[in-house]
Amino acid sequence: MPRAIAKSGRVYYRCLTHNREYAQSRPKEPNPIPLNQRPCSVNGCNESRVVSKFGKTYPWCRVHRNEVRAVFNRDYRKQNPDFNARHGRLFRERHPETRKAWDHRYYENNKERLLTQAKVWLDARPGYVTESGRRFRERHPERVVDQRRKRREAPFSYVRMNPWPSVCQYCGSSIDPTRTHRQYRHDPLGSSLGHEPPIAWAFKHPEYTGPYVLRPEHWGCNAHKRARPDWELPPRKTL
Repeated sequence: MPRAIAKSGRVYYRCLTHNREYAQSRPKEPNPIPLNQRPCSVNGCNESRVVSKFGKTYPWCRVHRNEVRAVFNRDYRKQNPDFNARHGRLFRERHPETRKAWDHRYYENNKERLLTQAKVWLDARPGYVTESGRRFRERHPERVVDQRRKRREAPFSYVRMNPWPSVCQYCGSSIDPTRTHRQYRHDPLGSSLGHEPPIAWAFKHPEYTGPYVLRPEHWGCNAHKRARPDWELPPRKTL
């Protein structure tokens, strides 16, 4: 039989069976040193053992305990490859508000870095937005038709601003009429037709009784608004 090997890596002189019998037959003498004051059980390590906040004392120091935990987690995930996806899905289902707050806080703390990464990624793939939109329309034609039908059958009507302004009604900067936004050529400063409040927001808030206005907006400002009216948005920087 091969020799027994402990979790800490120590190799015993006996096999697992004989080592267990030897340990049971050996008289146990009380150790005057408390567990939380003993050194790490790994040979040659004199660091103090880890004590959890619940008072449990581990037989290793912090470094060796992390190594043992990493090996255990790696082996467990090899045996359960869907562990992260399964538990992540359960957590999102049980705590939707907590996960939403975490995502929002992470985005606010890393907003500049995420936007820079997204811009670099999109610049390296110039046709990605157009191609992804085409794939979405091919995969979900019913959703596209349903969205257009809802816009046509909306119970509210938007009134065009008269006279038509020449500045963006969101950021306040002027709109260059020569710059246009097209599906194959994106321009954040191109002109677009903005709905205030947005159509998607109006469907979710039928109690709204204010005016529905069609107004000029930069395409970047219009995309930044998403489905939020002006009073739910932070101040927009001038483009």
